[in-house]
Amino acid sequence: TRKPTQPESEKLVLLFNEDACRFEELVGGKGASLAVLSSNVQSSPINCNVPRGFCVTDNAWKTQTQNDETLKSLFKKLEDEAKGAADGDLKYACDEAAKYLSSTPINSFVKDCIREALQELFGDEWETKQFAVRSSALGEDGEEASSAGQNATILGCKGLEAIHKGLASRSWQPSASKDCQR
Repeated sequence: TRKPTQPESEKLVLLFNEDACRFEELVGGKGASLAVLSSNVQSSPINCNVPRGFCVTDNAWKTQTQNDETLKSLFKKLEDEAKGAADGDLKYACDEAAKYLSSTPINSFVKDCIREALQELFGDEWETKQFAVRSSALGEDGEEASSAGQNATILGCKGLEAIHKGLASRSWQPSASKDCQR
């Protein structure tokens, strides 16, 4: 099997029908599974209806967080507390990071990429449709681990702001939880 190319790895959003969307290291386990299912709909022996969609990539997360010193500090605190290198309440530190993540505006370039994906998939109708925002963590539900029930789905997101809110308030939350569990 091939690895993602550099241009594929740099994308912030991948449509389900893009080959690169099948790489778990770019979009997580559930995202990659949806991409595989949507590409095999015609040849599937069972009736499988996969809605059109896209994944916000791990690179989008990196873009969102790369220059955020407050978030880096919160994650460092989580890491230190999880490893026992610092005293503190780990649950409180996780909640603090999650609260900060949900209040941080989405990076403007990430927003633009999401808007472009919606426009490409749904034309001008995307503004009137309701969407599900689903988290898909890297390394989830693989051969070595299962994250069943740990990630979030936000239903009924209508409009760009609701989609961004779903992403910031819940879909990126498992990243904080995952750091808490290390």
